[in-house]
Amino acid sequence: MFDSIHSDFQFTDPAEVDHLLPLRAFAVVYREALINAGALLGGPRGAGVARAVIESLAQQERPTRLLMRKISQLVELLTLEHVHDMSRDEAAHFALIDPLDPCVDEICLLTDGLLEALDQCGLLLPDEKVAG
Repeated sequence: MFDSIHSDFQFTDPAEVDHLLPLRAFAVVYREALINAGALLGGPRGAGVARAVIESLAQQERPTRLLMRKISQLVELLTLEHVHDMSRDEAAHFALIDPLDPCVDEICLLTDGLLEALDQCGLLLPDEKVAG
């Protein structure tokens, strides 16, 4: 009687689940856009931050502190966190952007997508952690 029951259900080892999959997928699809946005908002250093995140996502199996720091730097760049600090390169690069340029909307959508991917991974950036 029980010999005829067949199930396709398979248990997945939690260690084999890729917790970074949404973020990895986002980085693959939007690789060039992330690098271009980084360059536009932060010059060569900004492009380097974007490349470092993309490369780290390709190499890291789990979210390390270093990877999270790099992601945090990219999010700060894309969310214009430091554009009012005249001692930083972001201020000069931001000043050169025409607010009516279509790239502004594209960067906003890119930033929203990155934040959504982080949320899907269940990752909090250092400044988002809730004090207990």
